[in-house]
Amino acid sequence: RADHEAKLGTARKWLLWVSILTVVSGIGFYFIQSAQTEREIQKAERQMAGTPPAQRDAQLKAAIGMTWEEAVAHDRGQVSLMLFVNLGLAAAYFVLWIWAARNAFGASLTALILFGSVIVVSAILEPASLAQGWLVKIFFTAALFKAVSSGYRERKLYGARS
Repeated sequence: RADHEAKLGTARKWLLWVSILTVVSGIGFYFIQSAQTEREIQKAERQMAGTPPAQRDAQLKAAIGMTWEEAVAHDRGQVSLMLFVNLGLAAAYFVLWIWAARNAFGASLTALILFGSVIVVSAILEPASLAQGWLVKIFFTAALFKAVSSGYRERKLYGARS
């Protein structure tokens, strides 16, 4: 029983760590992406220096379907959106950490499915993201599998709790 309780405690700790690291990495990536976006905007501004705004907007509208201001707002908005997505994921993992005290199996399984879904969606949207942070992805996936396993053993031993 004590060994099992320790494993459940470890499972819950992993959920908390996934939440914390999602916040930290989300904020870090926000600042990195924000700086990169601003550099790209400045580079584009230098390349289009001397082009009248109406002509610039017409060229951009034909090429990408947006004016200069719309394109800049879009790019900055994408960076902000990623921050909010990461903060939302962190909040979800935190809620799962709380829920794991009552239902370790359900919370851990939900966290594993959520984590896997994020990886799959990210890979579909940006295939290069699959290779980024692969060691962390493997590590967290293994930890979440252990959490699911511990939660399942708890459920079998002591019955389902809500």
